[in-house]
Amino acid sequence: MAKVKLKIHINKEKIIKELDSDNTLTKIREELLGDITFPFIFCNDDEEEIPKENESNIKLKDILDGKNLYLKKEKINRKMLGEKIKSENGFDFYVYPQIELTEIEKKRSSNIMVIGETVLENLLGFIVL
Repeated sequence: MAKVKLKIHINKEKIIKELDSDNTLTKIREELLGDITFPFIFCNDDEEEIPKENESNIKLKDILDGKNLYLKKEKINRKMLGEKIKSENGFDFYVYPQIELTEIEKKRSSNIMVIGETVLENLLGFIVL
C-alpha cells in the first residue's frame, strides 16, 4: 500500500489527508466521509468530473495531480429531493426517500423540515424519514 499525503481541494477549501493511492475511489469516498459532510464528485487532474458509477474501476493514483486531489460539491437538483407532494403558502413539500413504509416504520419515523439550499447541502444524506 502506497500512502500519500494529499491536499484535497473542494472548491476553494483545502483539507490535508493521508490516503492509500492504490485504493479505488469508492474506498476513498468511504474514508473521506468523516471529513467531508456534503455530497461530492471526484475530478481528474484536468478537473473533469468522474461519474460515480465509474468510481469502483478507478484507483486514486490514476486521478492525482502530484499531491493534489480535486473534488467538487455535487449539485443538488429537485429530482434528488424526491416527489413533490404539494405547494402551500409559497413552500414546496417533498417526500424523500421515495419508498413505501410499513405501519411500524410509519410509527417510528420522524419528519424533518429543511429550509434553504445551504442547509440542504449539509444535511442531505442524514435525513431519515
